[in-house]
Amino acid sequence: MKNILIYSTLDSAYFAELIAKQLGVATGKIIRFTFGDGELYHRLEINDPGDLLGKTAIFVASTNSDKNFDELEKIGQALAAAGTARRIFVIPFFGYSTMERAVFPGEIVSAKINARRLSNIAGTDRGNVFLMLDLHTSGILHYFEGDCSRYELYAERVLTEAIADLKLKDFIFGTADLGKTKWVETFADKFKTDIVFIRKSRLFKKTKVT
Repeated sequence: MKNILIYSTLDSAYFAELIAKQLGVATGKIIRFTFGDGELYHRLEINDPGDLLGKTAIFVASTNSDKNFDELEKIGQALAAAGTARRIFVIPFFGYSTMERAVFPGEIVSAKINARRLSNIAGTDRGNVFLMLDLHTSGILHYFEGDCSRYELYAERVLTEAIADLKLKDFIFGTADLGKTKWVETFADKFKTDIVFIRKSRLFKKTKVT
């Protein structure tokens, strides 16, 4: 897989390295530093303008912060400008996903805005692919625009194996998100155990769990 390179944000570097090892591909480097006024500098570490021409670039980035989201957007544009044939964006955690609708007048639907921003990354040659994991709601996929490909992946199998490896006894599954009751039931059925639902109430910035 010489035509594939994996890049990542600093926060997601550990996961990118696991993917690179699993696929047997190389990791690319990004030069970063911060100017005195707070502005951020990024540069793909390549020696020749044509080094990435025709290659597939995988960029791993959980958007758990605005900084990581901005870097994903910038590096995505840079990879397209460098002539990569396809860009695959692996987003294990899609930030702002709980802000998928407006409850009060004037609220910003940040999940939709961010999906649109990612949709605007240049889709040169074979286009862009966005891979997300266990989204807050699958409807977020429909916020993306244009001809980019977007998919939601599920960690059920991996989590099931990890929980089984713990060899737990006398345990239950619980959730404070009533939108995930089916998920909890699925795990409870697999391990033949009970479930509990936790009451959660939210008043703007304050959340109460009982």
